[in-house]
Amino acid sequence: MSTFLCTKYHENFQTSLTTVNTWLYWPSSEQKASGGPMSVTGQAKPQRRVGMGRIAAALVASVLASRAYAQVATGTILGNVKDSSGAAVPGAQVTATNLGTQFSRSATTDGEGQYALRLLPVGQYKLEVSLTGFKGFTQTGIALEVGRNARIDAVIEPGGVSEVVSVVADAPLVETNSSSLSRTVGQNEVLNLPLVNRDLYSLLSITGGVTSNDASNSLGGPEQLTTINGSQRAQVGTVNFQLDGGNNTAGLRGTGNPAPNPEAIQEFRVITNNYAAEYGRYPAGIVDIVTKSGTNEFHGAAFEFFRNEKLNAKRWVPPGTPAARDPLDRNQYGAAFGGPIRKDKTFFFASFSGLRQEETYYRNSAVVPTPRERLGDFSESASKPRDPVTNQPFAGGIIPTSRLDPAALVIQEKYVPQANLPKNFYEVSRPDPLSTDEATLKLDHNFAATHSLALSYFYQKGTDTQPLSLTGNIPWVDRDFKWTQHNVNLADTWTLRSNVINQLRLTYVRQFGARVNNPTTSLGDLGSKFKIQGDPTLPRLTVSGFFTGQTSIAGPDAGSDYWAVRDALSVSRGKHSFKFGGEVSYEKIVHDTLLDNYGVFAFNGSKTGNAYADFLLGLPSTFTQDAPIRKTDNGAYLSAFVQDDFRLHPRLTLNLGIRYDVQFPFTDPQDRKLAYVPGAKSRVSPSAPEGLLFPGDPGISRGIVHTDWNNVAPRLGWPGTPGGTGAPRSAPASASSTAAPPATSGTRRRTTSPSPSASPSRRSRPCPIRMGTCPAAWPRSPSSTTRRARGSRCPRPCSAPRWSSCGPTPTR
Repeated sequence: MSTFLCTKYHENFQTSLTTVNTWLYWPSSEQKASGGPMSVTGQAKPQRRVGMGRIAAALVASVLASRAYAQVATGTILGNVKDSSGAAVPGAQVTATNLGTQFSRSATTDGEGQYALRLLPVGQYKLEVSLTGFKGFTQTGIALEVGRNARIDAVIEPGGVSEVVSVVADAPLVETNSSSLSRTVGQNEVLNLPLVNRDLYSLLSITGGVTSNDASNSLGGPEQLTTINGSQRAQVGTVNFQLDGGNNTAGLRGTGNPAPNPEAIQEFRVITNNYAAEYGRYPAGIVDIVTKSGTNEFHGAAFEFFRNEKLNAKRWVPPGTPAARDPLDRNQYGAAFGGPIRKDKTFFFASFSGLRQEETYYRNSAVVPTPRERLGDFSESASKPRDPVTNQPFAGGIIPTSRLDPAALVIQEKYVPQANLPKNFYEVSRPDPLSTDEATLKLDHNFAATHSLALSYFYQKGTDTQPLSLTGNIPWVDRDFKWTQHNVNLADTWTLRSNVINQLRLTYVRQFGARVNNPTTSLGDLGSKFKIQGDPTLPRLTVSGFFTGQTSIAGPDAGSDYWAVRDALSVSRGKHSFKFGGEVSYEKIVHDTLLDNYGVFAFNGSKTGNAYADFLLGLPSTFTQDAPIRKTDNGAYLSAFVQDDFRLHPRLTLNLGIRYDVQFPFTDPQDRKLAYVPGAKSRVSPSAPEGLLFPGDPGISRGIVHTDWNNVAPRLGWPGTPGGTGAPRSAPASASSTAAPPATSGTRRRTTSPSPSASPSRRSRPCPIRMGTCPAAWPRSPSSTTRRARGSRCPRPCSAPRWSSCGPTPTR
């Protein structure tokens, strides 16, 4: 059984599989008495009057605030207040109190009895309604989830204010004032559903509309590849991943960055369709993840998940060889703890999780040469080699020692093993370790009832070794994937008036991975005249019918630094709930790749009739080699939006919005990008071949493509309950959105045996803007690269030459 099942289900029948998941909880005296959540009577604090100058300043800031995200770590409680006759009650005070932190916010119902309490931190809430001459109204059990619009309609009766009507119930699960299609996965599901390898993202698969959901690692760091409603996937990225309200999407390929361990997660929400104007850039969907916050009570957890090979199947072995289970030891452990620093004011929550996994990689498909064949004696071999010079068989099937290639003999001595299985098969085993450490920290502080600050930090580092690059079958090259990630989010929420709330958010994300090959020995170190650029390692070597010495692409750097400033202003006025906002972000992306700089050699018997004889003579059938390249892209993105949820009728709401996005073209700090325009001649680099242009040439900007200023996206939805309370929800909507591409990865330079000056081949291209590199002889741009931006217009199809010494090929 190779798939990890939640180990708590195996405890009773497998002593070697153990799980410890201990919750430490200290209830308050009120909770002990009631057997439930602590009940607190909220009290609204006086609101400060704010001048129009400050409001104007906040409005200006909201415009200057791109990937415009909703205030994803918050929710809204809204509704109306009526008396027992059904008439609207204006002027009633409505107070929502977070039962965990005692944070409270108040609002006064308008002339139609409506209220809205926006940007509330997620958690369990109590709602209180009071008005002179009426009995008080209290409702507890309100679970405010990320992005939820919890509707609580209160009915108050005439009477004394000391009399209270209490209700214990959550808000209706069906939201009738939003046309978005979404699903929230709460803490109970996060902690109790079986998670393969404790990966939070695996829960995305239980959300309707998620069509594929896979984890990958191609550039040195984990990548989440998720598609929603049939969206694009390969190197495009159409899903917006967020963590505590800030970006958690890799700019290099638009994939999701790692998320914290489940013990640190409060909940997450997946929006799959019809999202509001405050969301943009990624057209397929949004994944909002919120980490836990501290409360007035101390909470803690300690856990360990252990798994070994006892339930696994035995691996395949050649006939006549005893079968065995592959060794496996996996320990995932950690702890979480949170509580108050200063009661009702300052709170903390911290967690740590570590993973130590030890597996063993086996391959037993290699056929190695016999002792005679290692000496060049093929007299007893099924395929007798012929002399490639005379095309006649070698005398007696023996290759003269003087003809054997010195580098091939060194490789054979150091890296080609002797058989250890029948029929000259060889089984290789290598350790396959995986190690990660991560930590989260969250601080919340309430300056006053009208002003709060939240800081969250997530850190992860890891190393994942790919023994023999996962496809080799003799001892050769191991590849280490090493990554580090930092997420910092700072949110300042300020209640300017009872109906005006502003939230400013700062985000920084750094996520970089590296691919490192070991050993650092090149073919040139083994007696060959072969030269490489970049970090050395063994070549990729394939001897057909015998073995493969596998080497995969490495690269010391791949990732980005991301900064963002976002501001959003929420205003409730009558039947309207307005939201204005925007964001400015800047990302510096690096993709340093060595490509196949080590050389790729194939021996298939085409020279002598025997593939191993070809190898001993040093005569490959094919050979290719790349030059490494370091690609850098810097890009800015900005957006602004206006949104209005207009309640036309108690059973019908209009969701109106408009959004504007601008993705500025990515630029190279060294201006190494290039464009191909048939028939054009470069003025910047006159020696360049016809058709290749560079930044500074007429019509060629630093970003190659022109900025698209026409990304206006209107939104319209009209959710409601036509049949009244309890009737099915109807939520038709129409939306337009734009999508900005992630930065593409590096280009490659290739040389082909036998001659680096081989004549060019031709390949059809649909666009004159293409990926490529420039020969070193060009004075302006010695290693130019370019890419075509998604959505750019091409004047006509064209064919472009591909030079064997520097031509562009598919990105890796």
